[in-house]
Amino acid sequence: MCEPPNMVAITELLGFVGALCSIPELRVDCGKMFMVPVRDAIIQHTKRVVEDGEPIYSVTALRAMGTILIHLINGSKENKDRLPSWVFICEVMEATTDAFFQIQCVEILFRIAKPDPRVIDEWRHRGSCDRVKSVVLARLKGILSSPTDTLFKTMADLVEKLSLDGVPKRDQTLFAINTKSITIGAEENVIEAPCRVYFTPNSFTILMGEGKNADNITVPYTFIRSVRIPQDSSFAFKLSMAPHRIRDHLRVEVPGSESIILEMSPATSKLFRNSPVQKWVTEALERRAMLSASTKRRAEEQARNARRRIPTHNSQVTKRSLRMMRQIHNCGAP
Repeated sequence: MCEPPNMVAITELLGFVGALCSIPELRVDCGKMFMVPVRDAIIQHTKRVVEDGEPIYSVTALRAMGTILIHLINGSKENKDRLPSWVFICEVMEATTDAFFQIQCVEILFRIAKPDPRVIDEWRHRGSCDRVKSVVLARLKGILSSPTDTLFKTMADLVEKLSLDGVPKRDQTLFAINTKSITIGAEENVIEAPCRVYFTPNSFTILMGEGKNADNITVPYTFIRSVRIPQDSSFAFKLSMAPHRIRDHLRVEVPGSESIILEMSPATSKLFRNSPVQKWVTEALERRAMLSASTKRRAEEQARNARRRIPTHNSQVTKRSLRMMRQIHNCGAP
């Protein structure tokens, strides 16, 4: 699935809408304008994901729309009641492979059910995807009673449970591991706490956060310059550029911060070596090389066409000189 040519503008527009929806004084009016269209866009987006896969620009758009819904329902009963049902959230959770968007979905259900947990029982009898509903709704009641300082962890645990149960249901589209530690750029930037890392065919996402604040580092495979596999159960990704928000997690920024080292147990390392991740990375880098070669060929062809259309200064001088020589010759003729 090729990236739409206007995807950058669409992403920026979604970010602007999200900023508007976060303003308390505008929240209700924004809900009237945006809530139904955003819901419909999420549903249509995830239908295309099932058919065509989930490229990185699709992940970015889904996360932006998830942020819009979270802002709209935050502290607004009117917006929470604006949709007849929120069970569609379970359906999109089954379609997507993006763990961070799944956490956003759990947060949406949490915010809707927190004032009145009885709505969870109503959701059980609506919509489809019974397998996902049974897992999500069974755990949602426990999340409602979680202390604030463990809220993110309980949401992440639910998403991990889904991945272990084979959600999304498409084969070989998601591979998840737990790491012992993560180093970003330098030894001073080691994240000692275990993190869950989700690999999809186009990118990998490191889930992190504390309390009620969810965060992530998402690395498209096209950012990877090389992969080093030492003998100590670690994997080092050298990147051609720093992904979005990576510097938010740097204690010390040093040259060469564009690298991520995942430290894992020997058993997890063995699973990782036998996973489809290396194939996904290789295919992404091959696509990038083909795109780069195609772009270079187009640029060279455009340059050649421009040279044919626009005469150089020297060619104009040469033509003018030839005309003058003919005039002189004609004047001297008997």
